[in-house]
Amino acid sequence: YGFFASGTRFLQTMSLDNLLIGVLLSPAALGIYNFSKRLFDMINNVIAGGLTSVTHVLLSSLRADPKKVREAFLMATFGCALVSYPVFIGLAAVADDAITTIFGAHWIAAVWPVRFYCVIGLMAGIGYVQASLIKSQGEMDWWFYYQLARNLLTLLTIAILYPYGVTTIVFAIMIEVLLFWPITSWKVSQHIELSIPAYLAQFLRPTMASAGMVAVIFLLHEL
Repeated sequence: YGFFASGTRFLQTMSLDNLLIGVLLSPAALGIYNFSKRLFDMINNVIAGGLTSVTHVLLSSLRADPKKVREAFLMATFGCALVSYPVFIGLAAVADDAITTIFGAHWIAAVWPVRFYCVIGLMAGIGYVQASLIKSQGEMDWWFYYQLARNLLTLLTIAILYPYGVTTIVFAIMIEVLLFWPITSWKVSQHIELSIPAYLAQFLRPTMASAGMVAVIFLLHEL
C-alpha cells in the first residue's frame, strides 16, 4: 500500500506536461497553459483539498460497515458538487470579463483554456472523493495504475497535438478527463453497491441550480 501511495504522490507532483509544452511549443504557450492550470489548481484545492483528507480518514474508519461508507461517500460527493459546480460553471460563464479585469488584457488568450479547465474542475473535485473511497478500501494499486495511464495519455496528447496550440491541447485533455471519468464512477459504484444512475443522481440538483445561475448571468449580460 505504501509503495503505491508513494508512486501516486510522485505522479501528482511531477510536471512533465509543463516540461513537454515548454520544449515543444514556446515560453508564451507554457505561460498560458500554466496560468489556466494554476488557476484551476488553486480553486480546486480550496474546494476539495480539505475535504479529501477528511473523507479518506473517515471512509477508512468506516470500512467495516458498508452502509455507513455509502452514506458518508454520497454525503461528501453531494457537498463537493454543491460548492464546486457553481464556482467552476460560474467562472466559465464570466471568464472573458473576469480574467481581463482581474489579471489584465494580456491574459485574453487564456480565456478558453480556463473554461476547459473549469469543465475538468467539475470532475476533479468529485474525483478527489472518489479517490478517497477507492484508496480507503485498500485498492491503492488500482488508483496508482489509473493515474499512471492518465498521465501517459496526457503526455501523448501533448506530443501529438502541440502543432495546434495550447488551447487545442487543453481541450483534448478535457475530453480525456470526460472519457476516463466513467471508469472511476463504475469502480465507485461497485464499492458502495449502488447503481451508476443512482450515484449520478447526486449531481442533479447542483447541476440544475448552476444552470439557473448561468441563465441569469447571460440575461444580465444582455441587459
